Amino acid sequence: MIEIGIGYNSDIGKALEIMEEEVLKHPLHIDNRTAEDLENKVPEVISRVIALGNSSVTLKVWAYSDNTANGFIMYCDLLRSIKERFDQENIEIPYSYQNVIIKETKENDASSTS
Repeated sequence: MIEIGIGYNSDIGKALEIMEEEVLKHPLHIDNRTAEDLENKVPEVISRVIALGNSSVTLKVWAYSDNTANGFIMYCDLLRSIKERFDQENIEIPYSYQNVIIKETKENDASSTS
């Protein structure tokens, strides 16, 4: 599974579609659907919105491989290919940031008390 946060102004449907497409075209991806899943027309790749965060909408796509080593390779490859597709399609991946507010304080004038 791959989780990626996108900006609130990004097209969620397009982002989910890109994630699914990238999984489907990866050579290490395997179709793990059962005969019952196929009969019920369960999609080969499923993606969902899983959270609404402070600065992003978190998406998840599920991808399966035949073993752990191939799964890790596929995971790394998909992070890159999804990021590249998001860049092409103007899907923003926001970065965390903080606003720092500096309040001015008045200093006591010690010299005025003579």
